[in-house]
Amino acid sequence: MKKPVHNVAMPFPVEQGELVVGGTPVSRLAARVGQTPFYVYDRRLISERVAHLRWHLPRELRLHYAIKANPMPAVVQHLATLVDGFDLASMGEMQVALDTTMPAAKISIAGPGKSRHELSCAIAAGVTINMESEFEMDTIAALAATLHIRPRVAIRVNPDFELKSSGMKMGGGPKQFGVDAERVPAMLKRLGALDLDFIGDTRFLDVLRRGGDRLSLFRHLAVGEQLDLVGVGCGLVISLGVFFDIGIDVGENLAHVVIDDPGAECGHRDFQCGQRLLGALG
Repeated sequence: MKKPVHNVAMPFPVEQGELVVGGTPVSRLAARVGQTPFYVYDRRLISERVAHLRWHLPRELRLHYAIKANPMPAVVQHLATLVDGFDLASMGEMQVALDTTMPAAKISIAGPGKSRHELSCAIAAGVTINMESEFEMDTIAALAATLHIRPRVAIRVNPDFELKSSGMKMGGGPKQFGVDAERVPAMLKRLGALDLDFIGDTRFLDVLRRGGDRLSLFRHLAVGEQLDLVGVGCGLVISLGVFFDIGIDVGENLAHVVIDDPGAECGHRDFQCGQRLLGALG
């Protein structure tokens, strides 16, 4: 059986048989670092990639970077000047994000395994907490009362449909991520009695592969509220074959799914992207 051949497009030039990153040969970079292996990224290429994606995204969307894709402090510091917010999955990532110029109000943390200590730190930091369960909601409320802080919260929704082509399996029944869609209305009723600043919800969708399906995020969950935020994330796989392959399809499909949907009544719409931004840039 013949193995497939992948034509990998490298963004770095080769001069005299050596890769050059940011105008410097890698051998000199290694000498500067003082050891191998080491990580190197080109800030110019990162800036170009973000600008390319923004060009194709609907103007109404705010672009967030998922730090779990690459939490390298220098990379995150540079991205803080290019994107509209950061999405986190751990305490370590939160510390990296808070050390940048990104305001805490534009940072959110998600994940089903957040400990009481992590939740307490997130409340104190003023970042938005994506709630993954009713139990976590009650825990946040209790911790916030102790700290005398009214935290910003959102609900991470596990939709009642599954996108089988998605690289990240979420939805289609009970999962470890998020609150099952059928539980959200009851959770919202309970949330109204708590001293929490509810701003919206986060849902995950494979916007790259669904094309003209115009699959609505919003018709699958009748919340009946004006939301300040709806966040859209997706498990886009890394593709090294084409350097700038992220823009057109993602932008067009997001326009169908998020902007054109008449039921999408909210103040802000955030699009989360991680590995697909940086996968070929270092």
